[in-house]
Amino acid sequence: MKVRFATQANHFTIPGWEGRITPENVVATAVAQEEAGFDIVCLADFGRSELFPGLTLIAQATTRVEVNSRIMGVFGHSPTLLASGAAWVDAVSKGRFSLGLGASMPYMVEDVMGLEFKRPAARMEDTVKLYRALFGEEIPGIRRGPSGEVRYEGRTIRVRRATLDLIPDRTPPIYIAAVGPMMLRIAGAWADGVILEHASEAYVRWAWERIREGAAGNDRSLDGFEVCVETHFLTDVEDSFLRARRRSWLQNIVLHCSHPGFESLWRHGDLWDQAMEVRERAAAGAREEAAILATDTIAPAFTLTGAPDPVRFRRWFSRYLDLGVTMFAVSERMEDFCGVGPVEAKRWAEHRNRNARRG
Repeated sequence: MKVRFATQANHFTIPGWEGRITPENVVATAVAQEEAGFDIVCLADFGRSELFPGLTLIAQATTRVEVNSRIMGVFGHSPTLLASGAAWVDAVSKGRFSLGLGASMPYMVEDVMGLEFKRPAARMEDTVKLYRALFGEEIPGIRRGPSGEVRYEGRTIRVRRATLDLIPDRTPPIYIAAVGPMMLRIAGAWADGVILEHASEAYVRWAWERIREGAAGNDRSLDGFEVCVETHFLTDVEDSFLRARRRSWLQNIVLHCSHPGFESLWRHGDLWDQAMEVRERAAAGAREEAAILATDTIAPAFTLTGAPDPVRFRRWFSRYLDLGVTMFAVSERMEDFCGVGPVEAKRWAEHRNRNARRG
């Protein structure tokens, strides 16, 4: 399978935006990302964004890239409207849409959207099964009425007459953002790929085991299954934008150390003691101190640090390729962070794979 690079078109810290996301900014950024050689352009929902309008605009403005929602929360959308939105963007893009789904985090679901965060793994499984059924797939446990309407009694969702307004040409691929064993098994059983963040090499190996368990439980092949690693770089380059991105990324690591829902990352990524020390510092109110500690003890396990260096990038890149990673979600300024852009990185990966096959 080819290696692909994804990036995000609606990040708040993109230079020149001055903290404002507008349709014009997002579309112009997406077009530039396509021209730069990225394979997938994503929009993130940040727990407070409706993505389908923006994804449609990107689909209209681009010609080659896959358009992806990374990550759309399952609690903020009914499966029927989720499938309808996916069908519309896929039609506008002429088959270039893929759906990135995640459970989000309790504070985003409850404090931002005013919804109940309950049984996220069951909600994800119900959503994905209904999504596939609405696109015409035969799914165990789902029945159809006389006009083809979907009937389903799930653990968290029940429908009696679910249908789509737009007749789709295909089922757009689904990528599930997963951390714990239940969500990883659901991805293996029902999705086309998985999105992993803060993923050390040890964690990727553990995640693959859970994905294979899920696929085996559903008697399903993993041929073509994609593993996406969200990749960030802590560069030493003196640039106000890069410094802002570095601060944001480190605080994100601190947040993930502090939240119990992400403990599988650290427990199975051989980073448990380090993460718990960061959590303790953050809980004591020393967040800057926690971020410095995360820089020294956690980030190096899955992040390139230091000045941009193509040689070091290739070593890091090669290790994740050996683990079966096929997709890398990176900053829109990838070259500034690691000294290599998406086109050069893909060319090198293809050369490496050819040599491996010959050997």
